Amino acid sequence: MISKIWICGQVGSRGEEENIVELVKTFDFFDGACWVVNYNNIEDCNISNPTYFLLDKYKKAGRILLAPWVNINSLGMTMALHAGPVKHGDWVVFTDGNELIQEGFLKDLRNKITGWEKEGVGSVLWGRPYIWKFYEWQVFEPQSVHTMVNPLYGKAISLQDESRVVYNYEKQWVYFSDFLINKKKFENSMLLHGVKYSLNAVSNQFAMFYKNKEYQQHEWARRFFCQLLDSKGYERNLDGLEKFFRNKENLTLDVRSYLRDEWVFADFYKYKILGYSLDEVLKKRYNYVLSEKDFE
Repeated sequence: MISKIWICGQVGSRGEEENIVELVKTFDFFDGACWVVNYNNIEDCNISNPTYFLLDKYKKAGRILLAPWVNINSLGMTMALHAGPVKHGDWVVFTDGNELIQEGFLKDLRNKITGWEKEGVGSVLWGRPYIWKFYEWQVFEPQSVHTMVNPLYGKAISLQDESRVVYNYEKQWVYFSDFLINKKKFENSMLLHGVKYSLNAVSNQFAMFYKNKEYQQHEWARRFFCQLLDSKGYERNLDGLEKFFRNKENLTLDVRSYLRDEWVFADFYKYKILGYSLDEVLKKRYNYVLSEKDFE
């Protein structure tokens, strides 16, 4: 008999109703839902808010909180994890409001967890931790802009298989194999969000892109590059990065060398500066090296 399984996350109080209607249909596969609904306007801080109402209606044994958005993503996610009935040894599935775990995967989730427990698995990742065995002292890394869980225990396994990622150009959705559907705007989910999060002090996005020693090497190079942006007075956001690249004086030999070795920011350069389509960037993501001509 496995422990309870919870689905957790946080979501904005406005503009998410369409996603939440689909999300709550998956709650049947869980013991309950523990979510934080963030509001920017005090008038949204009420239980009749459509996002809160839907989550609360279908939460089962979980708990839904209303909290002001303070621009610290890890704070809200830690609240969702600890303010509800999740207990030491339970399993947690953590998603965004516009991510949808596919029904076929959920139908077999309890059997999967039974097998993972026997194998000593503590966390299951597709780039970032999505499913893990909960320990009462776990929190989300305060400096992280997204979903770095601190600490994780047990063996970590990955579901990541880029060859089985399917892009739905009509809906602008991304299907991550038979596991998850990402309904963020296609441009964001496959490129711009990754770049944006990689400009922060702690980047779990780079943990998604690079593994083990390779990750450590790229992480140190990323930090030096971000410090270069700071020293030259550019903001650490997408607009600041684009302004940096458009100033040819910034494209020194060191910067060119870095972009040849770092496809996360090179993708952004190809997309924003060279004018490649998103499709062209993704198809050549792992094997296109910027040439001298690209920097002219």
